[in-house]
This record gives sequence, C-alpha cells and structure tokens, in this order.
Amino acid sequence: MSYINCYDGNYYTPNENLHRLFEDLVIRPFEERPQNPPWIEHVVNTDHTYHREKILKRGRANFSKHFNGLTPEDKGLLYCVYYMPMHLFSSYHIFSKHLASIGNKVLFIDFGCGPLTSGIAFWALSGQKDITYFGIDSSDWMLHKAR
Repeated sequence: MSYINCYDGNYYTPNENLHRLFEDLVIRPFEERPQNPPWIEHVVNTDHTYHREKILKRGRANFSKHFNGLTPEDKGLLYCVYYMPMHLFSSYHIFSKHLASIGNKVLFIDFGCGPLTSGIAFWALSGQKDITYFGIDSSDWMLHKAR
C-alpha cells in the first residue's frame, strides 16, 4: 500500500491513511491547544512569517527551550504544522530518486529525527518492509512526538 501518491514525478500528496495520521497527530493537537495568553499573543495574533522567523527560526529553534511563554511543546506543534509536510515530501523525493533498491531488512539511523518525518517517508517508500529505526534528536519533545 502506498502512503504517498506521486503525480508526474514532481507533485506528492498523502494518501488517506497518511492524511488521517497527520490530522490525528499534528493538526488536531494544534487546533485543540488551550488558548493561554502566550499562545494568543505569539500564535493566534501573529502571522505565519512571525511563527517561522521568530519562534521557529526557520526550523532551527531550540525545541528544549521556552520562547516568550511558549513551551517547547508549543514550538514543536508549530514546527510540525509548518515543516513536517514539506520535509516529509522532500525526504520521500530524495529517497525515491537516489535509492536504487531497498532490501527486506533495513536498519535506518536518523540523526536529528525530529517528529519522525524522514522515517515516515522512508517507510512509505519501502512498502512497509521490516525496518529497524533509530531516531536520535536533542529535543525530548521531538523524540516523544516521533514515538
């Protein structure tokens, strides 16, 4: 079963299962996040540019530290909403173009794994073969999300 659909080799979309996974683990927690004053001030009342540039530092934020009252978890939720789809499809594209074949048993070590983005892409490409995955990240929240 394919989890990513490809059109003309340039445009990727998640199939229904991957879409539902993303909805359950990323979108819904973001939308249902309690509205405390820092969240309202720095997320609700600001635009995407502020989120990406100031809070997430273009994806290079320290996800173990607070930002003006936002918790590392808050920053992680923002990261997942803004960067996870982009990184998922770019990882999938790179894997699909540069891996000639994938054996039946694979060891995948992912340094800076974040919320499992490349692991999901690799798994989707592999046809869900027997993969032993090790995700390594400096952020406890990212490791939690990856699990």
